[in-house]
Amino acid sequence: EWDLFHHSLLENACIDLDGVLCVDPPIDDDGETYTNYILNATPLFIPTSTIGTIVTCRLEKYRPQTEAWLKKNNIKYHNLVMLDMPSREARIKWGRHGEYKADYYSQHDEVMFIESSLRQATTIAQLSHKDVICIETNSLIKYEKQGLLWKIKRNVKGRMPKTFRLAKQTLHLFKG
Repeated sequence: EWDLFHHSLLENACIDLDGVLCVDPPIDDDGETYTNYILNATPLFIPTSTIGTIVTCRLEKYRPQTEAWLKKNNIKYHNLVMLDMPSREARIKWGRHGEYKADYYSQHDEVMFIESSLRQATTIAQLSHKDVICIETNSLIKYEKQGLLWKIKRNVKGRMPKTFRLAKQTLHLFKG
């Protein structure tokens, strides 16, 4: 864990902001309380290496506060990608956070994405066809060509005839 945020590989990585570099916001009211949080968020992992790209679903209108927090905490980065939507309500209604991050990751050369949420990390890995490190589970979410549904179908398919035979035999026992 420690080496991850102090390795030169970060220069070729995407990193989520809330839940990775700082704690998740306790409130997102799209107002003064949220703005104050952004300016004073508690740091979680402060990398000593430069980050390639920070990809966040924070709204673009909070760029000045976000950049001020990054500067205050001496976090160096090349790109800051923020969501360009008018409000918190629009972002919540849209609800495609993992897809948004996956879209960026898949279209760029970064070799690693560090995400706080397991749900989003899984989405990012599947849509980008690249691996993702998940902070929530402290694990690597591997991109797999065949998804979970394919694996279930494959495993169940070979057992179906036997399962149906057993069910049919059981039903005959109850008929008397």
